Amino acid sequence: MNNFQHFAKCAAFVLCFGFCCAFNPAKTFAQTAAIIENAAKTPSVESAIAYIQSVLPTVKEKSDQIELFTFLGRLQQQAAMYKEAYESYSAAIALDTTIPNAGVRLDAALCSMALGEIETAESVLDTILAAESKDAEYIAAANRAKIYAVWCGALKVQNLGQLERPVTLLQSFLQDEKMAAQRPTLLLSLWWLTGQVEYAEILQKEFPHSTEALASAGNVQVMALPYWFFVLRNGQNVFADGENKNNVTKTESKKTSADDKMIYQQVGLFRDEANAQNCMARLRDAGFEPILTKQTKASGNTYAIVLVKETDGAVAQKLRNAGFECYPVFSEDLNSL
Repeated sequence: MNNFQHFAKCAAFVLCFGFCCAFNPAKTFAQTAAIIENAAKTPSVESAIAYIQSVLPTVKEKSDQIELFTFLGRLQQQAAMYKEAYESYSAAIALDTTIPNAGVRLDAALCSMALGEIETAESVLDTILAAESKDAEYIAAANRAKIYAVWCGALKVQNLGQLERPVTLLQSFLQDEKMAAQRPTLLLSLWWLTGQVEYAEILQKEFPHSTEALASAGNVQVMALPYWFFVLRNGQNVFADGENKNNVTKTESKKTSADDKMIYQQVGLFRDEANAQNCMARLRDAGFEPILTKQTKASGNTYAIVLVKETDGAVAQKLRNAGFECYPVFSEDLNSL
């Protein structure tokens, strides 16, 4: 079984904000289940997306259409096709005339945030927060929508002083018993925005095996999306000396031969070149000299890649100290860029 088949059969999607968003196969209908099963047999996410798009016009039942558009959106979201994912989620939402499908709307908002379209994200979040329901799943989604709305506000700030309001809101949520289930996300958000190590320490103490705790310790990487990397932060050096040491060692120790010389640090990969240009501007402001290259995937999608030349072996740490996460690019990787 290839990695994608395992992914599709589990139907669980690990994302970078909120971290876990599940598609429940128990709720699928017969035709939907058969299509998803066939999609799982394809060799890649891209081929599965193409397959579902090809069969969707033949699906007549509205309930099946809703499920398939939702599943398609999450595949596209996993493949960083955020515009397409947003459109798929929008199609599912338009077909659903019941109480707003809060989970799908949350994903749609995330895709808008990933595209840097903050006003659109806020509009989608408003439809969740405006609805009234005592359903437990809806209440949980509404609480997460509150956090996303604060992140939208954080993305709009023009100076560090304006960051005080979103940080204060997140701190108030942290004290709210109704938001207890969102505590890991709140702690990670506060750590990221403020750079205050105590939030990471609480995360690692209370939720040591969570993805959020691993991210705060530098053992997993936070994806380079606008709602993480294009926001002002009080603590630019969120990876203090030694915190990300194990992760860096593991990554770089695999590349030890002379033929595998590290040449660049990759700071970001973007569907929208405008976002790549914004990243480059921030790098220049921080004293780096970024370069831009492009890569076309098998799906036909072209990505803009922001790189910084590795000169003395210390560039990665300098980037992290300046608030930029990065990944090494070696000589053998250049052929793929």
